[in-house]
Amino acid sequence: MLAKSRKARLLAAALSITAVLLPSVAAAWKPTSHVYFAEIAVKDALDDGYVEIPVLGTGEVRRYKVDDDTLVALRAGRAQYRAGVLGPDAYPDILTGQQVIHPDGEESGVSHGSDAWLEHVWNSFGDDPLQRAFRLGFLTHAAGDTYGHTFINQFSGAPFTLDPPDNAIRHIVLEGYIDKRLPGSALTGDFFTASVAGVDGRIYQAMVDARPGSALDRLLPSASSSTNYSVPRLFSTLRASLDADIRAYYDHKADLQRRIDNCRWNDFSCSAVLLSAELAGYVALNAAPVTYKEYWRDDIDEGLRLWPQVSHQVAEALFFNAERKTDTEKADRILSDYATRHLLSMAGAPSFIGLTAAAIGDIIDAVTPDWLLAPIRALKAELLDTLLKAATGMTKAQLQAYLTRPDRYFDQVMTTGNGEHITLARFNRDYLQISDTGYDNPSESFDYRNLPATYNTVVASKLVLLPPAEIDRLIRDLGGSRRLERPNVMLGFAHTLDGSVQWRSGMVLAAECNVYRRVFKPLPRDEVC
Repeated sequence: MLAKSRKARLLAAALSITAVLLPSVAAAWKPTSHVYFAEIAVKDALDDGYVEIPVLGTGEVRRYKVDDDTLVALRAGRAQYRAGVLGPDAYPDILTGQQVIHPDGEESGVSHGSDAWLEHVWNSFGDDPLQRAFRLGFLTHAAGDTYGHTFINQFSGAPFTLDPPDNAIRHIVLEGYIDKRLPGSALTGDFFTASVAGVDGRIYQAMVDARPGSALDRLLPSASSSTNYSVPRLFSTLRASLDADIRAYYDHKADLQRRIDNCRWNDFSCSAVLLSAELAGYVALNAAPVTYKEYWRDDIDEGLRLWPQVSHQVAEALFFNAERKTDTEKADRILSDYATRHLLSMAGAPSFIGLTAAAIGDIIDAVTPDWLLAPIRALKAELLDTLLKAATGMTKAQLQAYLTRPDRYFDQVMTTGNGEHITLARFNRDYLQISDTGYDNPSESFDYRNLPATYNTVVASKLVLLPPAEIDRLIRDLGGSRRLERPNVMLGFAHTLDGSVQWRSGMVLAAECNVYRRVFKPLPRDEVC
């Protein structure tokens, strides 16, 4: 077994990696808001198999057919659809989603940035109803981010960043406040029922299991600071290193045995006796270390396969539950249990008897790359606060305060710094169009149709559900000539989910102004036409 000091350091590393997975703060809409807007689109589709698209400026509403396979998927996999709508805020985990999937390629190190991930998810999840439901939900999340971040960035001054630190605070406060003004009557029944049952294996294959040379291996770049604490990247790399050592051992054994078997009695250049002695010595020296590595590799496999379920549980505890609270204590318990049961052994402490602590330590040091060893050496005693501050610019207590009572901090943070300055009273009046001048009437909600960003989110969520032929029909109906050349309207243009006006980068409906302006409401500073 490992010496206590080494086991303690590895447990600290395991806990620190899970600690950093606590609340992500750069979502354009909070997860409950994402699901609320998506549910409006789904209910429209399921009532009669069509979605209604108002033609702005005319009073006309046109209807477009959702294909039968999508309707089957939404009926059979409504909970999986909602899980998909949580998107990269939850899968493969909060940290990977925030640092790898949301940013543009220059920041994440992923060629084509967010769109590469959207294409990957679309291609990796098949036509099985539950998988189809999840992938449609994932693209629906991207549709919400496209319009939500354009709106939020207007007030924060820029996409989410820790420098300057007040940018992050403004994102948290404004997004959280909008979430608080959702109609509570709509958040009942099975609204908070999301599930990865039936799709967790595919989430593992598509978003966690980064085998060397795979598409996911390229989407989780190992030479990027964005993946320093990504559990899928971290432990896929460790597993690949172990696999290489294990294969090399068995290949060399097989080569020696082949040479022994081919050694003829009259071939004086070959000695079966000497080769057999060499094989015995090689096995004696390496068998136990390789068996240890096999245990270690298998523990990584087991832990990574469970990661989608753990990420889902953490997401529910932190930001998608009927109590509408950020339950960091529950998230702590989930992650600590995972660390104790899995992450410790994944970091190099599998249950194995047959080697000394020193020998195991040498193996860990040899296999574990420097970019993992460095964070382990840098760990502090206050793991959660230290790592949350590094990830969000705030301690857990500060973050919880802003998330719990954004109304209390609204005027304090939204009237300073970069971006449009605005008071809570004016935001209520001019944007949400509600009568409350502060937060004196918490039950007063806003109508999503009155805020262009939320209206556009719902419309885009409906378009995600349509097949290309119906998107083309919509364009023709509005006098356009372009055609959708992708399998879904949200593919091919959103190179970052954090940025603004991404539709300008190639969204088919934005290619012709007369089409776009009949479907989507203009956002402030949107000069697409």
